[in-house]
Amino acid sequence: MTKPCIVPKCKTGYKSVKQKTSVFKVPKDSEMRKKWMLAIPKICVNDVFYVCELHFEKKFLKKQCVMYNEKGDVIFKRDYERPQLQPGAYPTIFNNVSETVNDCSMDDVPCAERSYATNDLISEALQLPKDQERDQEHVHNVDQDRTLVDNCSDLNMEVDIEHPSVNEDQGCEPQMLTAADMETQPETKILRIIDKISVGYSSEVSAVSIPWSWTASEAIIDNKHHMIFSHVISRRSAIPTLTKAVTIDKTGKIKYSVHGRKLEPNEGSGFPLQLENCEDVPAILLQFEKRRACKGVILSGNVNVQLSAIFESSDGVWHSKDCTLITKGRKCVACKDLLQRINRSKRRAINKLKVLRAKQLHDEKQRKLCVAKKAESLKKKLEKKCDELRTLVKTKIKECRNVSQL
Repeated sequence: MTKPCIVPKCKTGYKSVKQKTSVFKVPKDSEMRKKWMLAIPKICVNDVFYVCELHFEKKFLKKQCVMYNEKGDVIFKRDYERPQLQPGAYPTIFNNVSETVNDCSMDDVPCAERSYATNDLISEALQLPKDQERDQEHVHNVDQDRTLVDNCSDLNMEVDIEHPSVNEDQGCEPQMLTAADMETQPETKILRIIDKISVGYSSEVSAVSIPWSWTASEAIIDNKHHMIFSHVISRRSAIPTLTKAVTIDKTGKIKYSVHGRKLEPNEGSGFPLQLENCEDVPAILLQFEKRRACKGVILSGNVNVQLSAIFESSDGVWHSKDCTLITKGRKCVACKDLLQRINRSKRRAINKLKVLRAKQLHDEKQRKLCVAKKAESLKKKLEKKCDELRTLVKTKIKECRNVSQL
């Protein structure tokens, strides 16, 4: 739900307002927060309030992301899913407020404080949105010089200096828009690469559009050129990890690998082993991407497992040596059995410790019980001796009385 705007009489964030608007958090920087406080009438601003985009001029809003190569040509251009603030931006539009803002005018602020960095050249790294879509594509063009791959050169990406990214130090944090706003965004995002990459096999060379999450590269394996398509994700600790790879040689033979191990697809698995047409590459990659990779087992603590029975993937997860790599659930049958064996081993270790403790407690109880029995036996013997002595004393006294009477 959109946060309410703190500008007086602004209805952004209310349930009665159907129009969805992006809001920006008040910056944490004291100087910028002072500008916002002087600009907004009759409001004591702090860094937990929000102001909607309706109160900012268009020059303060960044709505497109543009990338250039070394030659200055545009190689990437797309609209942001939500607008972002330029550094130094502050609200200036208050058409929905009946009171004037003369009491809180910017004229009271020195000229040095009113300046903002609109002409500064910011060369910081561009932060693209995290929610990339699967149908985004890299577009590769045709090259007739090589039969497999050519001109796989690196690009020097630069940020559009006319639209620098938001400075996080100033605290301008754009908020998430609703699903209704996201529907207006384009369904596909195209990366236009100036240095072309061609994909083909045999005598045919064609341009293909591969899915966004895949990358293409060339490698020489066994003195033969191969095209390698890699699928990288960041699952643990936000570290990019190679999970799947597809290798196509010059003859069109396709090989699959998951977690750095070769996948041996069966005839009924649906994975083609021979490339008939270069245009089938995107469909093959998408089909392979949709198949779930085995999540494996995370080992922690002291685990009694033979290293010959398991292997470690590139993301630090362990799998059984019989892992099928591709599975319908989270784990394959072999990795489930491995996890069950590990859990049984842990339970046995815990139970063994419990038995040992119980035995120790039992021995202590037995010792205390023996001491108590001995004490009870000695007590009974002492009581018996005391009774005998009392009887003997009474007998002697009686005999003495009889003698005295004679």
